[in-house]
Amino acid sequence: MAQIGVYFLLDTSASMYGVPLQILYEAYDFVVRHLARFNGTHQLTFSVVYYESQLYKICHNQPIPPILPAISPAGASRLGDALSHVGVWLKTDSTRQQHALIILIADDLGNDNWSSGCQILDQFDGQMTLIAIACEQQTRLHELCHVAKAFSLKQPDILETWLKQFMGRRH
Repeated sequence: MAQIGVYFLLDTSASMYGVPLQILYEAYDFVVRHLARFNGTHQLTFSVVYYESQLYKICHNQPIPPILPAISPAGASRLGDALSHVGVWLKTDSTRQQHALIILIADDLGNDNWSSGCQILDQFDGQMTLIAIACEQQTRLHELCHVAKAFSLKQPDILETWLKQFMGRRH
């Protein structure tokens, strides 16, 4: 049975207030619901962190994805710190999993320096896949290092198809 670590990075900075935050919750639920279909053929573990000026860990290596708490957007985006944190998790988790799926749900890349987080992820090239789900129409998420694909919930069938193909390649 394939072991896959699923890591959610959730942007909760001030720019996520209103509709973007609603899309974040919808995107999270959508992905969790679609990945649940593979629990019989894959051993999934879930880790969730949300970030703004600070980083907040919801869970790490849980067999069941958590229900997201009520989140109030605030502060500036610290995407670089979030990427670095996932890199630390990947170092400790790599012996237990065959592949990592990192899912960034955000409205944009933010203004912090995320290159240091990207450098940490460089160590796991080939062992992880990073996708991004946009909470806004205009976004630069596809420019982030290692992003295999950027999605919008306006076309959920494309994301659903990609998830099926990804999981199908990992048994």
